[in-house]
Amino acid sequence: MPRITGHYRGTERATGKHVAAEFAHIWHNAEKLFALHQYTDTQHWREALSDAARTRPDSGRPGG
Repeated sequence: MPRITGHYRGTERATGKHVAAEFAHIWHNAEKLFALHQYTDTQHWREALSDAARTRPDSGRPGG
């Protein structure tokens, strides 16, 4: 079962906030992918996106 780790880095366009979050991908069945589980530090994403819902036009999400 391959495991891949790394970092997401970037800037959220709507808020201009930087995000740097670690991730882990767990691939099931190395011969033919049938499941991918992705884990990431959601607190970093939440902080970067915290004002995005207020600054973006309606995205089709409740409250958006």
